Amino acid sequence: DTPALKIMDDADSNDYFQIAVGASGATTLSTVVSGPGSPTLTFDGGKDIVFDAHSGKYSFYDAGDEDEFFKIVVVGGTGATTLQTYSDAADGHLNLVVDGAVDIGTAGDITLDAGGYINLDAGEGSGTTQFQDAGTTYGTMSAHHAASHFQLYENEGASNNDYLLISTYANGETDIMT
Repeated sequence: DTPALKIMDDADSNDYFQIAVGASGATTLSTVVSGPGSPTLTFDGGKDIVFDAHSGKYSFYDAGDEDEFFKIVVVGGTGATTLQTYSDAADGHLNLVVDGAVDIGTAGDITLDAGGYINLDAGEGSGTTQFQDAGTTYGTMSAHHAASHFQLYENEGASNNDYLLISTYANGETDIMT
């Protein structure tokens, strides 16, 4: 026997929200719809919405598939956080689709540790990847005018008037200029 609180739609008692409590206090919030459509569960806080798992682990499943999921782990006492995908086929990719800029601010280092390639793709438009220190550009990589270019500015980017430029064209033709 699993005690439950069920709140039904006044127009169709087969459409409902349920809170069920099982053994050891395991609690499930669920929505059910009897006809076409998808039941949606929305959390709409007047201020903050707080999730407080005492283990620091939060798992997200697709239709209860425990072999394919996304997990967030927060380490108590430090706030160190891990975002992790799990997939039986090792194809649990993590994609960020952002309608705007991505800004990663950190007081420490950033480490990119890949089992394969690390791709920097500036995309269409400028086609330029910049290297900066404290907001000052000291180098760029770009592709334009039928060539690939690597440019380093003098004295940690003190000016962009003096620089080293390596440009590579078709068939490996390369110019090195200062």
